[in-house]
Amino acid sequence: MKTLAVVPVYVKRICSGDVTVQLWEQGDPFPMLGPSVGVDTETERFTETRLDPPVVVLGVFDAASMTCYVVYWQDIPEFMNQLCIRDVQQRYFNLGFDEQVLSNELDKDNNPLMEAIDRGRVRDMQIRVHLNRIANEGFVQKSLFSLAGCSKRYLGMLLDKGDGSDTSARLSFRRYNEDGTPYVITEEQARYLPYDCISTWCLGEAIPEMPTEVAHTKGMVVLAHISSNGFLVDPKVYDALCDKLHSDMDKYRDELVLHGFPDPYYDESEVAATVREGFWNEIDRLIGRFRGIRLDKDNSVVPGKAVLRRMLVYLEDGDDDPDYLAHVVVNVISVINSGKKSLKKPEQTAYDEMVEAYELDAVDTTGKSFVMPALAWQVLREINNQLDNGDTYLFSRAMEAATAYIDDHPVWLAKTKPVGPKKFFQEHVRKLLISNSPYNAAQLAKMKQEKAEELKRDLTPTEEMALLCSLSNIKLELTEKSGDFKLTLKDMWHLDDAGVTDRFLSSYTGFKHCEKLLSTYLRPDYIKADGKMHPRFTNVLRTGRTSCTNPNLQNLPSRDVTYPIKNMFCPPPGAVLCATDFSFLELCAFAQACYTRFHHSVMRDIINAGVDPHRWFAGVRDGLIDSDTSFARDPEKVKAMSAFLAENVSKEARQHAKAANFGSEVVVFS
Repeated sequence: MKTLAVVPVYVKRICSGDVTVQLWEQGDPFPMLGPSVGVDTETERFTETRLDPPVVVLGVFDAASMTCYVVYWQDIPEFMNQLCIRDVQQRYFNLGFDEQVLSNELDKDNNPLMEAIDRGRVRDMQIRVHLNRIANEGFVQKSLFSLAGCSKRYLGMLLDKGDGSDTSARLSFRRYNEDGTPYVITEEQARYLPYDCISTWCLGEAIPEMPTEVAHTKGMVVLAHISSNGFLVDPKVYDALCDKLHSDMDKYRDELVLHGFPDPYYDESEVAATVREGFWNEIDRLIGRFRGIRLDKDNSVVPGKAVLRRMLVYLEDGDDDPDYLAHVVVNVISVINSGKKSLKKPEQTAYDEMVEAYELDAVDTTGKSFVMPALAWQVLREINNQLDNGDTYLFSRAMEAATAYIDDHPVWLAKTKPVGPKKFFQEHVRKLLISNSPYNAAQLAKMKQEKAEELKRDLTPTEEMALLCSLSNIKLELTEKSGDFKLTLKDMWHLDDAGVTDRFLSSYTGFKHCEKLLSTYLRPDYIKADGKMHPRFTNVLRTGRTSCTNPNLQNLPSRDVTYPIKNMFCPPPGAVLCATDFSFLELCAFAQACYTRFHHSVMRDIINAGVDPHRWFAGVRDGLIDSDTSFARDPEKVKAMSAFLAENVSKEARQHAKAANFGSEVVVFS
């Protein structure tokens, strides 16, 4: 075997000394390995169509011999076949990715790596770290989702990930050179590669094995395959959903604006971009009429106020004199190219007269940077239209059109800052709560004062809103982070219970619902080049569950008949889309755990009898049945109970009962 490099490593009490980096090729004797190895892969770069790019080399660190073996992709099948039949624990970090790129090179029908995973010989150190953090702290810090972050936290080892450029050691691995010849890793890459393998192995020594990490490791592999395979989207259904949502948003938006709500479509950054583009387009139209006039100024930004003022002065000079127009345009372009920020005295005098004549005080003094450019844009546009129509060049008519355009946008010139959408909504809800309270304004003020005296301080805005909610007939919740009133489409039942109808809030919650569906599930960038959505999974949350993002396909709306988002997914050709669900599988597991620990479980009795535990508890909660479970021993009584619950417990009641049932799981294990 060829030695590629020797790298030093020092991890206190775990691994210290020089590590030899050796190239293993097919035909070489398979090395005698210790009880565990650290494994990592280096691949070509990701692209939108290659979520599992071709693997270039495999790295395997053996602490027993202080050797890191490097295996080129052509030799990976033979090496993995040999490694996986040995009783050696393989340690990875983010196994889901490594398994996919390695399995692309292995026998699909007899995959040795999958067999090793199934036999529990493979561990994922990311899983181990996360389970350890959840057990000890209850949450996982963001920094611990990367190998570099985990190495720093647990090993005091800093991993060099390069500068992110295409030429860095990390990102320049490839199978072939540009001329088609096989690629040979550089000395820099040979020295870079071992450290990820070493740190992965060391993490396994620094952190004790967690009881459920084998199961979670297998789950990670499954989720990675789900992500890679993706979910095919029917473009016709997708487009129809988006069209429906945008159409309804337009309707709700019109209703909101009628109530005085700030236009939710208004975006000043978009306005500024439109003005910038329009201004330079009109400049191009104007100078395109004359030869020899060239614009040197960068058109990524609009000129400042001083330049625009001088430009308007020169444009006014050419009023009603077509023969003078070329000279005017030369001066205008000269002003823009020079970018001078001050006006000469005659220019300032002429501009002051223009401000007075066309009542431009508000435009000239506004704090919004795009207003003055918008005026100049419209002046240029009208001048160009005049010239296109063969009309006489009249600056006065251009200025009148431009000021009319500004007048159509009164918010641009407002002296006071308009009420924002959040404040408007919060104030509207506040007034609604007050108007639907059994107490008048004076009584509410007195109660607020009494509460402040009780606390011996003024109430915070959140405390004041919470007090108001408690004193109103409309019982709303407050958001956890900001303490603001919380009201979504799902919360409108609070108003229904109080017998309150509010057209503004109906439009507001409808608009926000459409907006959320579009941004959460239907973003165009979620659909990749293969026509599929490839969600990303987080493998272990503090609850023991997984999570899904971009988009969150684990939380697709299932009861929204207006916008049936699930319908946009379809099977690929030759396949069938199948939806399966285990009824209350988690409750079965927790009921058994309760029985194992305490030798008694009401939930176990109900489940074993074949009764829906959610419907049963809803019946107990709502007073339809008592909590006695003795009926569970009599098949006829069980049959009668199931029929009674099916007829008398609604889907909504069953859904609400889930909160208590799943909450009981926490009690068992707390």
